[in-house]
Amino acid sequence: ISIIFFVITPITVFTWSYSQIIVDFILGSKWNNAEPILAAMSLLLLPYSLNKILEICCISVGLVRQIFIYDVVSTISIVGFLIIFSAETISEFSFRFSLLNIGFSIVFLIYVDRLIALGIFRLVKVLVPILFSGLFAKFLVDYTFESTPDLLFLQLLYFLTLYLFTYILVFVGIYFLLLRKNHDVIMITNFLFSTIKKLSIRKN
Repeated sequence: ISIIFFVITPITVFTWSYSQIIVDFILGSKWNNAEPILAAMSLLLLPYSLNKILEICCISVGLVRQIFIYDVVSTISIVGFLIIFSAETISEFSFRFSLLNIGFSIVFLIYVDRLIALGIFRLVKVLVPILFSGLFAKFLVDYTFESTPDLLFLQLLYFLTLYLFTYILVFVGIYFLLLRKNHDVIMITNFLFSTIKKLSIRKN
């Protein structure tokens, strides 16, 4: 779970933060209305990834019935909430839909933890620094680098490179300062360094 969140968190934060550039690059300036929808839907990456991992954990120990109950209850609840509290715009609907999915994913995580003892408090100790690294990297990029290239593709590549570099730098800094003995952080660090090593081997 920690490694998945280490990968998914920067993608979510980057898509949320720079959704306007992404929409302009992919769809063009005429689709500016799609920007808040993309930003809201980017939040679905986190609960979708978490649910898939939790479902695999449940299936591996034979808890298929619990997955079915969760899917039915969460779907009915989300649909019912969205019908009762109807949104005025598609972007508002997307944002509410994403928040509801995040909420139910957290409930599912707590429920699965009680069934098979995932170690939720240990996970929180890792997920909080990951989330902090993602948000702090966004803050640093926005307030440090003001000048950007003119072309949309170069802008997107520029912000993506700076953001990922800053995100990894902040997380490594937190690791060396606070979390060097945490098992999950050690796994993430080993994953990060092995990925960098494989990329360098391919280039050579």
